[in-house]
Order: sequence, then C-alpha cells, then structure tokens
Amino acid sequence: SLQVPLVNVEVVVTDAKGEPIRDLAPTDFEVFEDGSPVEITHFSSPKATAIEAGEEGSSETAIPEAPDRDVYLALYFDELNVNPRIRGTAVNQLKKYLAHPLPPNVRTSVVRFNGQLHIECEPTRDQGQLLLALERVSRYSPMDITRDGDFLVRQMQIDSSSQLRLGSADVFSEAAADQGASLRQVMNSDYLPLINHYASQRYLRNRESLAGLSNFVSYLQGLAGRKVVVWVGSMETRSGENLFRTFEQLFPARARAAGVNSMMDSMKYDLTTELRDMVQYASSQRVSFYPIGALGLDSTVNFDFDNRILEGGGPPGTSGPVDYRAEANALQVMAASTGGRTLNDSALGARLVRLSDDLDSAYSLAYRPSTLGDSAYHKIAVTVDRDEAVVRHRQGYRVESSADELSARTVSAALLGITDNPLEINISTRLQESRDDG
Repeated sequence: SLQVPLVNVEVVVTDAKGEPIRDLAPTDFEVFEDGSPVEITHFSSPKATAIEAGEEGSSETAIPEAPDRDVYLALYFDELNVNPRIRGTAVNQLKKYLAHPLPPNVRTSVVRFNGQLHIECEPTRDQGQLLLALERVSRYSPMDITRDGDFLVRQMQIDSSSQLRLGSADVFSEAAADQGASLRQVMNSDYLPLINHYASQRYLRNRESLAGLSNFVSYLQGLAGRKVVVWVGSMETRSGENLFRTFEQLFPARARAAGVNSMMDSMKYDLTTELRDMVQYASSQRVSFYPIGALGLDSTVNFDFDNRILEGGGPPGTSGPVDYRAEANALQVMAASTGGRTLNDSALGARLVRLSDDLDSAYSLAYRPSTLGDSAYHKIAVTVDRDEAVVRHRQGYRVESSADELSARTVSAALLGITDNPLEINISTRLQESRDDG
C-alpha cells in the first residue's frame, strides 16, 4: 500500500502566566493547513505516549502516537555577529543549565560559526562532554562590529549636545549656509560615509550569518524528530537603520540638505527576504529557534507582529545610546515563525528553565497533507480549546524531494555523526583485490 508522508507539528501550550498546560486531549486541538481544517491522525501528549480519542467521546479507537519523539538541541554560537557580554552570559548560564539533567529524549550538540561551521560536540547526552565543549567555545574571541555602531551613535549625540550648548544645531547650520560655508561643512557629512561603511559591513556579516545558519539547518534535515537551536548572536533586518535615524533626528537640517531618509537609506542593507526564506526553511525542517537576545528584548512573541516584519521589512526602531529594536525584530521573527521564543539575557537563567519546560511539555500532532509533491510553502495554524491558552508551533512547511532527503541524511551522518538507520545496515570497505580472471 502507498504510505502518505505525515506532517508533524510540535505544539507548546502555556497559560497566561507562561506555565505549561499538559492535560489536553486530541479533541482540544484544531489544525489548519492553508486555512482548511485537517484531521489529526497521530497524537502524543507530554503526559502519556498516546491518548485515546474515545476518552472524550469522539471515537472508540486510539489515535496512534505521533512518530519521531526524539529532540535534538543545538547550542549555536555565531561568532561573526555577537556582543562579547551577551556571549559570556550565554556560556555561563548554559553551563549551569547543562549541570541539571535534560529530558531523556534530548540529545545536545555544541557548534560555533566564524565563517565556517565547527562542531565542538556531536549530539550526546553526556553532560561532561557538553561542558568541555562550552569551555572551548569560551576561549575563542568573537567578532563584534556592533561596538562600532554604538560608538557612532554616542559620537553623534556628543556632537549634537556640543552644538546645542552654542545654540540650535539647525540654526547654526542654516546660518553657516547663509555665510557661504561649503555644503560639505554644513551637512557635517563626515558621518555619512562612516554610517554607510558600518551598515555595509554589518549587512555582509548578517548575510553570511544567515547563510551559515541555513546550511546548519540543512544538516539537521537528515535527523528525524524535533530540532531546537539555541542561537547566540546578533542579527538585524536592516543594518544601519538606527544610525541613519539618529543622524536624521540629531541633525535634521543637515539630513534634509544631504537627502537622508533613514528608511530608504537602510533599504540598501535590507535582509528581510533572506531572513524570511531562512525561517521558512527551518520551519519546514521542524527546527525551532530560541535566540538569546540583548538586554531589553521581550521574550513574548506575536505572530501577527512578526508576519508584518517578514512582509514589509519591519517598523523603524528608536534611536538611543544602544538601540536593540532592529535586532529585536530579527530575533522575534526567528522565534515566532518556528515555534520558539526569544531569551532575554538579563534573565537568561529563568528563560532557560522555560526552555526545559518547552522540551518536556510539547504535544506532537501529525496529519496527512492533501497536497503532495508540490514545492509550495504551506501555512500551518493550530488552535486550542482552552481559555487564555498561548499556543506556539512552527508556522508552515515545504515538502522536500526524496533525493534531497537522502542527501540530507547522508550529510547529517557525516557531519553530526548521527542519523536514522532502522534496518541497522552497515557498510564496510576494504582494499581492492584483482580476481584471477583479471
């Protein structure tokens, strides 16, 4: 008989206080693909390996347990874009986190990316190996271009404050123009080449980080089960937008004279499309992102807000000594689109406890899709019949070809040292020997 592939959806359900809800039955869930309801054919709850639908009176037969209950947790350090303080906090808190037992179905790996992917520890349950890998990671010096951007913001603020003490910066500029000063002096345009240089460098690093993360997701594709990536790094949807906006707000007359428009100028460095493609690919591979973000990021994610970012590039951020809004946009997109959550580094220990809850309390639902063989991205929606319940899950999937799946499993086995082999097939090689007949 023809076996139709299942679409697995891991669903985390919490109450208004963020506590896991573990007592839901299959009849409490509704699943929709591209807006149309689908039948849940397999179901696993955090309380039991299988729940009978008949318990709720909807059926006398048991719904089979959803397959692939293993979870692969990857601690991913992006060293191209990371604040050293955040990286240091992450390493220290993750060491404490790993000192406690993880759920028995979880295998954890440690990887870092500095332009090339380095597997510091293959998926394992050995806490000692993981702690040693984190210790090795802590010895590497990350690259931090964000400090250059922070320095430029502060420099512009100091410059603006100095001019305000002498009189309005705008009045000063217009008076200088009336006296025949050169346009370059009036605009204080020395800032603009620096801003564009920073934005260009940050854009290139962000793009390389996205490409590296997408490659890592492709390596995870060959692993059956849920994949969770705790991502330590920094990402912006529009590099330099905060700097252009700061210049525009602090020196409005000069910005007008130079034709500066923060949104339009930062569009040259926009990575919205690349970010959307990456998170849709990750969602297709059952990968959830838990990015560790900067101080001030809210761990609450909102699907509608993040969909607006993906479609329109995101709302402008706010200027200040350090502006995390552009980064918050990107990290929230990564988390919300894949069923994860952002982790605020100011309370990282408590956030990691929530991660453990997510690993241990996820429901696994599966259904048979009506569309097979196409390459379209299909949206998934899940609702729960429980007041004030907060539901998180991956937002869609795209069907991979059999050839792509086989290739991914081969790469996973080679790079991560693990893959499915239900038939326990072994291949061995030996030196070639000539037969008597040549």
